[in-house]
Amino acid sequence: MSRSAENLLMARLASTTVLDAAYAWYAMQEQGPAAITAGEWAALRPRLEELLVSGEYGFSVQTRVSQQGLVRDLWSDQDRIVLKGLTLVLEPVLQDHVSP
Repeated sequence: MSRSAENLLMARLASTTVLDAAYAWYAMQEQGPAAITAGEWAALRPRLEELLVSGEYGFSVQTRVSQQGLVRDLWSDQDRIVLKGLTLVLEPVLQDHVSP
């Protein structure tokens, strides 16, 4: 992938539109009140945009939980939002190249 294409994808991921759509998805997935409230999101988003554009964003270590014999590795709330943003950006790019 060319550097300009990579920069374009990162700029798209770090856009307010994509990150807000990812946050909306995150907030709807929560079983109770979202761990990152709308007020906290308004404060967090600009810093997250900055980290993504600069290439300094790093994913957190996953948390391993075991419930009723089922072991799952969980992403942090912030990482879940970034991963959803990646999905929103890459889905249209890859839809003709990946099987459904």
